[in-house]
Amino acid sequence: MSIYLHNRYDSTPYLVDVEYNRNGIESKRVNINGTVSSRGVLPDIIVHKRVDGNIYDGEENNLLVIEMKKKTNHEVLKDHHKLKGFTSDLGVSYNGRQYIYNYTLGVFIRFGNTLEESEIIFYRAGEMDRDNIWDIWF
Repeated sequence: MSIYLHNRYDSTPYLVDVEYNRNGIESKRVNINGTVSSRGVLPDIIVHKRVDGNIYDGEENNLLVIEMKKKTNHEVLKDHHKLKGFTSDLGVSYNGRQYIYNYTLGVFIRFGNTLEESEIIFYRAGEMDRDNIWDIWF
């Protein structure tokens, strides 16, 4: 998936990173079930801009965050919380620093054994976009 995205954004100022948890020199942090992650979080794939090697937060720089799981992995709640946090404009505070990412779009992809068992869920503005939950059999 990251290769396809890299090819798509290759001629743009956006970069595609896999399991990238940096926010400048700090780790990325979000609220997961009422607790701010102390060790940082690793989104599976992000599409964002870097300026001088640092990440500058804001919707104009943070475009897409993706979390993916196989259908057999039942530990998906954390991924849903991460997508809410990454797409929210509220952010979280940790050790006196504010973390706001405001990704334009968050995507949760669950791969099943068949297309009928697979699904895609979109997140916008810190919330699940309930109008756009897809079963991948279309």
